[in-house]
Amino acid sequence: MEFHLSGKEFGELGGIPFDARGAFAGGIAGLASLGALSAWAAAMGNLGGYILVAKFAGVLRPLELVSVPPVS
Repeated sequence: MEFHLSGKEFGELGGIPFDARGAFAGGIAGLASLGALSAWAAAMGNLGGYILVAKFAGVLRPLELVSVPPVS
């Protein structure tokens, strides 16, 4: 199944294809990776949880979804 996004803002491109099955499969793969990483963190105990939170914040920081207070 493939959807085509088109409109005035896309100009002469003729639409941008969107693969719904591929997006769904990518989401499932991401959830599987998150589950595996969570299992690894649980096996490490408290230290694993701290590492997992730090990695997650490190991923979100460049996207400016996590604010870090300035160091004074």
